[in-house]
Amino acid sequence: MLTLISGTAVAQLISILCMVILQRYFYAPEDYAPFRLFFEFVAVFAGISALRLESGIVLEQEENQARALTRICFKLILTCSLISFIVFWIYSQFNDQFDEIIENPYMTLLIPLAVFLTGSLQVYNAWFTRVQSFKLMSITKILQNTTGSGAQLLMGLLKVNFYGLIIGRIIGLGMATTLFCKKYISSFSSALKTTKEQNRTLIKKHKDFILYTSPAFFVGNLINFLLLALFIEYYGDQFGGKVAASFQYLGISIAIISSSFSQVFFSEISSYDSKIELRKTYSYWLKRLGIIAISGAVIIQFIPESFILAVLGEKWTGLLEIMQIMSIWMAVMFVASSLSYIFIKLGKQKQILFFDIFHLILVAGSILIADHYYHSSITTLWSFTIAQIFFYGLAILLAYYFISKYKNQASE
Repeated sequence: MLTLISGTAVAQLISILCMVILQRYFYAPEDYAPFRLFFEFVAVFAGISALRLESGIVLEQEENQARALTRICFKLILTCSLISFIVFWIYSQFNDQFDEIIENPYMTLLIPLAVFLTGSLQVYNAWFTRVQSFKLMSITKILQNTTGSGAQLLMGLLKVNFYGLIIGRIIGLGMATTLFCKKYISSFSSALKTTKEQNRTLIKKHKDFILYTSPAFFVGNLINFLLLALFIEYYGDQFGGKVAASFQYLGISIAIISSSFSQVFFSEISSYDSKIELRKTYSYWLKRLGIIAISGAVIIQFIPESFILAVLGEKWTGLLEIMQIMSIWMAVMFVASSLSYIFIKLGKQKQILFFDIFHLILVAGSILIADHYYHSSITTLWSFTIAQIFFYGLAILLAYYFISKYKNQASE
């Protein structure tokens, strides 16, 4: 975990430094709104592009089975990439938020490309988590953020509009995918051949990921897209861009620990047989992650706005207030999401799907109702924050409930 965190920390530090330069000298909140909306749309499809079968790669005991599942994942990713392109065009006919992208036909082609690259990285991360190549994963993350941020800076110097932010990010995704692909291919000891029947057996074995985990991830990513889309729709690109920037700054900070921790946590609990082990491990990390989350949220509350304005400039006035509000619910989310793989271990994908649908309704309702009654961007953001705290707090309690109902595999 420390290996992953070290690599992620370096990678995210590069992203933060470049993001500060980009916002200070090249891009305003109005540019960040469509940029983040683009990638939130991509995330909706990338998150389910392999139908979450990549999680099964970590669980497979035999290498041939894991490789066969990996190949199935890539076929699914390619199909989902094409579907995302079609859905994008349909959505853009009913909503004008992507008008600037639609105006450039070449930019629309980046939608399926981004979905394919992001989905591929998820599969490769699962594979190299399985073989515990954590050093490679750290190096790849650094490469992705270095090349991506470097490309965005170059686009800024060339005075490219928000397209430059999108293109830069995709360049980083492409470089990381290429490195992973080379390492994965070089690890082949022999050619892999599987029949359609074997592939069907594999898919059937991991059908819960398709039926329950995949829709749950779709709903989760849809919520992030909905958050940004509604704030842009109701309060404009200026406020939406600041929400997007806040989400990115806080998300980068969380990712330093969360993404690295969750991968190792899943690998660890996959071998546990008893609910006593699961409860003990879950509680152990819940307390420690909770301390980190509370500390981070408290520190943000004491940052003076003058510091933010000195770093980013007057055009980002109001960004800190948004970050301070969002940091509260994101602190709770950090803890819950870092430990969320516990539900896969417990085999509760079906229950979590319904829980995530409840999450979507809760979030949409909190925004729509607050806007209807108050017409205030900050009040609506507070309403959304309260809904998020309630949901993620409930998720933590739900994990304990499911652990208590877990049947020890060793005794079965």
